[in-house]
Amino acid sequence: ISNPYPASGSYVVPNTNQKCSVYVSDKDGDKIAVKFIFFNETQKELSSSQDLLIINGNGTAECIYHNDAHPNVDYYWQVTVFDGTTMVSSPIYSFKPLAIP
Repeated sequence: ISNPYPASGSYVVPNTNQKCSVYVSDKDGDKIAVKFIFFNETQKELSSSQDLLIINGNGTAECIYHNDAHPNVDYYWQVTVFDGTTMVSSPIYSFKPLAIP
């Protein structure tokens, strides 16, 4: 799991459809189930995606956070991947919508 977008700690334009993505790969080329989980500042889960399947175990997985992202509030997200044998979790990433005057 690499190349998170937005990069952790990034400021983003307030958007009700914030795109988050990561690059995933499997050394054996297995298919990978990818799940995105979104948290608020108290680490309470806000939402999670359905598993997304990456064919051949390599590629960019994307998910849209569809809830309102309020300005100056930190939002956290994490990705888990499962190749049928092993489950791996990313670090917890964050983004913060900017307050636009």
